[in-house]
Amino acid sequence: MQSFDDALLRRIGRVHTAEEARAAFRAARAAGFTNISIDLMYGLPGQTLHDLQESVHAVIALAPEHISVYGLTVEEGTPFAAAQAAGRLDLPPEETAEEMYDYLMAELPARGYLRYEISNFARRGFESRHNLGYWRSVPYLGVGAAAHGYVDNVRWENERDTAAYIRRVMAGEDVRRAENGARTRTAAMEEYAFLALRTAEGIDEADFHRTWGVPFEEVYGAVLPRLIEKGLLKRTDGFTALTPLGMKYGNEVFAEFLLS
Repeated sequence: MQSFDDALLRRIGRVHTAEEARAAFRAARAAGFTNISIDLMYGLPGQTLHDLQESVHAVIALAPEHISVYGLTVEEGTPFAAAQAAGRLDLPPEETAEEMYDYLMAELPARGYLRYEISNFARRGFESRHNLGYWRSVPYLGVGAAAHGYVDNVRWENERDTAAYIRRVMAGEDVRRAENGARTRTAAMEEYAFLALRTAEGIDEADFHRTWGVPFEEVYGAVLPRLIEKGLLKRTDGFTALTPLGMKYGNEVFAEFLLS
């Protein structure tokens, strides 16, 4: 849904209104769905803290089981990137975006939504198994045009063009393309750490040892004291996890976990 402000929805190119989003949610409830998630975004063009607060109030009124929140990232090659380059993208100041983030991180837990991953909150027992599968490096199949899969430590993307995908499947051809070229052991170990650190639980140090055949402390022992001293990391009962401050500045932590 991204927002419950119609002007903001139009500004980001959404074709639905806030009321249509509410109606879709209620229809899902009426159809018997007992586990529904809503996405919100912050840092949108022209968005204020008050706008975000109003959207959060609207979400809480619907009482979904799961809420995802994402800050806007302007990606290269998008209409937003072109507008930004032309000076036509009215993004909130960094201080305002930070206020939005801090508001969400305080308000959602206060409303009973536990933060189980950097961008995801849920009522207890409604954490997304789909999301957690990604962060815990669980294998998954990608089926269909442009689908992504991960099996045997290999990530791939299927042929993107639907007609070409069908043609190649009918011809018995492989439609997969490995992502990011050949994955080295070092790159795979880094990815394991990054993904696990996204979760509130963090890195299971025993599982790290089982997976890679080397103690976690031996690989990352040099960076841990520094990050713990900064208040970005914590180590508890065999797990290394981001603190709330670490989740806010996750990229700083991830950079320290690069091995190459």
